[in-house]
Amino acid sequence: GIKYKVYMEGDSIAFKKFYDRDLYVEDLEAGTSYFFEVVAIDESGNLSEALDGYLSTRPSFVVDTLVFGPGNQKRPDIDDNLVVWWDDRNDDGDIWSYDLITDEIKRITDDPRVQYQPAVSDGRIVWTDNRNDVGDIYMYDSVLQEKAICIANGMQDEPAIEGNIIVWRDSRSGNFDIYMYDLSTSQESPVCTHQSNQVSPDVTKDFIVYADDRNGNWDVCGGM
Repeated sequence: GIKYKVYMEGDSIAFKKFYDRDLYVEDLEAGTSYFFEVVAIDESGNLSEALDGYLSTRPSFVVDTLVFGPGNQKRPDIDDNLVVWWDDRNDDGDIWSYDLITDEIKRITDDPRVQYQPAVSDGRIVWTDNRNDVGDIYMYDSVLQEKAICIANGMQDEPAIEGNIIVWRDSRSGNFDIYMYDLSTSQESPVCTHQSNQVSPDVTKDFIVYADDRNGNWDVCGGM
């Protein structure tokens, strides 16, 4: 059968059978054009005229508009192929998601009160929700759908999530503390309830960090 010889910048780089349509080239530089030629060879060894052209690699960093529409879309977060953000196209603000693989945009919340500060991990989306009072923590995933994580008195906001651990800022005691919720045990527990203020929590694996003003200025604290 017919075979194809492939050249890049004048050098032979592949010899392909007619049914093998894939060609992988390694060690190319980002944002660079390369000259390719393909020559067909029949069973008698006769060569066709070369089919040639330039192919370019993408720049090392490409800016694409993922989401645009009426209103504002901001405060994005991303994990793996899932992007989440706050969106006020319909009311004071909802949580939306975009799947980079399936190209699907999905409205996660539709309550008329504001939902904001989204965060995502392993397909689970958490956010601050004002449907009940000044702020609670809610979560969405494809199995549980929407679930209230914490609806205690005071404000719960600034959520972060990694794996099974959700953390947030909490004012139920009159100052700001840090609380957590373990999805694997369905248990809520305090992380730090010092009489000073603790804010801006984040989590990775089982390690939680936050800012703390107990010394009269803001320090970064953390623990397992």
